[in-house]
Amino acid sequence: MKQLQRLLFLQGNRCFFCDLQIPEGEASVEHLDALSNGGEKLDENCVVCCKTVNAALGNLSVKEKFRAVLRHKGGFTCPRQAGTVAPAAGGASAEASDYAAEHLGTVLENLQKRGNKRPKGIATLRNVIAALLPEAAPEGIDAILDLLREGTYIAEEGKSVCYPRL
Repeated sequence: MKQLQRLLFLQGNRCFFCDLQIPEGEASVEHLDALSNGGEKLDENCVVCCKTVNAALGNLSVKEKFRAVLRHKGGFTCPRQAGTVAPAAGGASAEASDYAAEHLGTVLENLQKRGNKRPKGIATLRNVIAALLPEAAPEGIDAILDLLREGTYIAEEGKSVCYPRL
């Protein structure tokens, strides 16, 4: 039996983080201690969650993952649910919000790899995301920027950007 099916069975086909039933084809293995941070593929380090949650958590440390969950005082809300992903200014479509949640991990990983060579301005950051995700519509890039703001991965001071959590 594959790890995904085994963990799904053990968790009652529910997402570890939001406790909602996971629709068929939407489950993924989340490594609590990310593989990129030295985590292992052992069951003790793995849970099943929605692909959207997995992408949103990216390769954060265990501490940061649980901090993100705990920030949702009164209960963690899955970004997969309609309307719970931070909309872009003016209200992003559900499609843009889903796209943002799905690709947030890729953007975070890229920004971490850049170290102190991360973009210093919001316009440059927008261009970096557009180059990293060439298929992204402007609305999707806006939604990714909103998720970065909401997760306090970026903070803006005028047109400058700093990265308090990266």
